[in-house]
Amino acid sequence: MRLVYELGMTTPHTTTTPDKLLTVAEVAGHLAVDPATVRRWITGGKLPATRLGRDYRIHQAELHALVAAHRTHTTPLTTGASL
Repeated sequence: MRLVYELGMTTPHTTTTPDKLLTVAEVAGHLAVDPATVRRWITGGKLPATRLGRDYRIHQAELHALVAAHRTHTTPLTTGASL
């Protein structure tokens, strides 16, 4: 959930809200992976990105879709609940 709040993805993406472009370093930082991993995802077609000069930019909505596609729980986890 931390990633969702940090990226401002608490509401679905709409056409009235501009989509933020993230750098490879920002995506890597949010997902706690190496930037080379993010670049591999891009070149391998796992993460769509836009090439600007020598750099890539990732649309926030695409990152949200990647996270949602790899989600292991279909319902939100609650904190503090006893089992």
